[in-house]
Amino acid sequence: MRCGYPDSNNRPLALHPAASLMDILILLIPVSLLLVGVIAWIMLWAAKNGQFDDLEGPGHSVIMDDDSPPQPEPPPHDPD
Repeated sequence: MRCGYPDSNNRPLALHPAASLMDILILLIPVSLLLVGVIAWIMLWAAKNGQFDDLEGPGHSVIMDDDSPPQPEPPPHDPD
């Protein structure tokens, strides 16, 4: 066994399957943690700014609209 060739097939270390799997994990773990952090920040921002306050109100307001016409206001009374 020579230095730099860990298995019996005499493949270099960079082509070894376990080494390439570990190399990609070094990249994927921080990227996934960053993605989770960004998603958590967006959710907290949306909750703080009232995006989830009333989800059913606008839907009910369309159904419960007022069909009666508004009553005209009486003219102001002018005492002479």
